[in-house]
Amino acid sequence: MLGHVGGVETHTYREPPHYEPPQYKQPRIGGLAPWRARQVERFIDENLSLPLSVARIAAFSGVGPGYFGRACKDTFGLAPRALITRKRLDRAKVLMATTDEPLNQIALACGFADQSHFTNRFRRLMGMTPTAWRRDHRTA
Repeated sequence: MLGHVGGVETHTYREPPHYEPPQYKQPRIGGLAPWRARQVERFIDENLSLPLSVARIAAFSGVGPGYFGRACKDTFGLAPRALITRKRLDRAKVLMATTDEPLNQIALACGFADQSHFTNRFRRLMGMTPTAWRRDHRTA
C-alpha cells in the first residue's frame, strides 16, 4: 500500500502468514546411494583377506577418501575402518563356528595381521576371546 508523507512515498508491508513446516521425518541427506552401498559392501566382503585402505575403497566407489569417510558413516553408521573390522570379525565368527581351522589361519584368512591382532580386536568388540566364543557357538 502506498502513501505519501511529506512528499515521500511510504510502503506498508504486511507480515507473511506464519508458516508451520510439515511434521514428517526429513529424508536422509548424504551417504551413499543404496546401489553404491551394496557395491561397496560386496567389494569389502570379496577382499577381506587383502589389505583394504579407505583410499582403495573410495577409489572403487568413485569418490574421494574424505567424502567416502563421511558417506560411509552416514550410510552404515560406522567409519570405514570400523566397517572393515566389523566385516572381518563377522567372517571370522562364521569360520570359527563352521570349521575346525586353527585361529591363526582364520585370522589370516580374514585379513588380520596375526592371531594376536585378531584376538585383541575380537575381545574389544565381542567382550570375550575367540576361543571362548568358538566354544560357546560351535555348530555340530
